Amino acid sequence: MERSQADQSESVARSILAHYADCMVSSLGESLEAVILCGSLATGSYVPGESDIDQITILRREAVPEAEAVVRKCREMAMHARGGGVNLADVVYRPEHLDRPWRTEWDVRPETKHLVTVPEELLRIHDHGQVIYSRGFQISDLPRPTIEEMVLYQARWRNWNAQYQEMHPEFTASVEEHPTPRVAAQSILSRAIWHYYFATGRTCFNKHRVAERLRCDVPRYLFQDAADLATRVRMRASRDVLEDELRALRSWFRAIREWCGAHPVEAVPSAP
Repeated sequence: MERSQADQSESVARSILAHYADCMVSSLGESLEAVILCGSLATGSYVPGESDIDQITILRREAVPEAEAVVRKCREMAMHARGGGVNLADVVYRPEHLDRPWRTEWDVRPETKHLVTVPEELLRIHDHGQVIYSRGFQISDLPRPTIEEMVLYQARWRNWNAQYQEMHPEFTASVEEHPTPRVAAQSILSRAIWHYYFATGRTCFNKHRVAERLRCDVPRYLFQDAADLATRVRMRASRDVLEDELRALRSWFRAIREWCGAHPVEAVPSAP
């Protein structure tokens, strides 16, 4: 069954997560430190057909190297058990990945992306993470990145993305020229989340709320109309997008990318 034809409801997503956690506990036992839920399923902004299950698995420091293979087997089993309609994130860390100092060098490939994004994942966990399973682990045990650390992280992330795009020019050109409604909306809202953070020093990783927060707390936000439109499109699961909405989304998508590329990572676009 294709993903688009399978049940993608929130109840199925939660069932997949529960299946995964049970499999992890029974398969890894004391090698498992925690399973943490982040993203739309944790913030109350889950949209069937649009959202994934953002989980973060933390292994114990002494877990054997083969433990990662067990994690991925449990992930595949959990998704397969419910028809494969909702993707379960493949993010696995060990304590040394999450402790300061964070890595600053890596090979540019999809398999290293989660190592690049450690500070962001930590910030998301502190913002709205839910512990699904733990062996005494508490979110407060994890380091909380400072704004200064997030500026450095965003610079590294921008560099990683630039290198990755250079290695995949055809894919990059396709996305930039004809982004789908989902890609354009996600990109606009992701950048809005960071603009809100650097403008206020506060986090809001809820893609259904960040436009509202910007309107209230950053009244001169330059791309407010873009964030409002992207929110409406995302809440409709990027379906039934009118032609003028798609044109506007793509125009905003390119304008925001151009603005961000011309300014420091911590800059916040403000209307004159």
